[in-house]
Amino acid sequence: MDPPNAERQNAFSDTVFAVVITILALDLRPPHAPTLDAPFELWPTVISYAVNYLFIAIVWVNHHHLHYASAATPRLIWGNFAPLFSVSLLPFSTAAAIP
Repeated sequence: MDPPNAERQNAFSDTVFAVVITILALDLRPPHAPTLDAPFELWPTVISYAVNYLFIAIVWVNHHHLHYASAATPRLIWGNFAPLFSVSLLPFSTAAAIP
């Protein structure tokens, strides 16, 4: 069996980030009325989405700056799950904060 490849670990992490961003977007709803004021009623949801998206983008960019690993050791693989786990909780925490 070949040793784990660091590029596979990176691809897996990218997939997790993409899924989390998709789940965040599922909470976005269109305005209830077709008026110009209706989108302003959604400002808490939009602000929450934007802040969470920005946080995920920062974590993802920082994650890609860690390109010094040539092989995915068990320690690296398990250590990588910590930021992925914390990012995966964002949709849950965002949904709980928005009425």
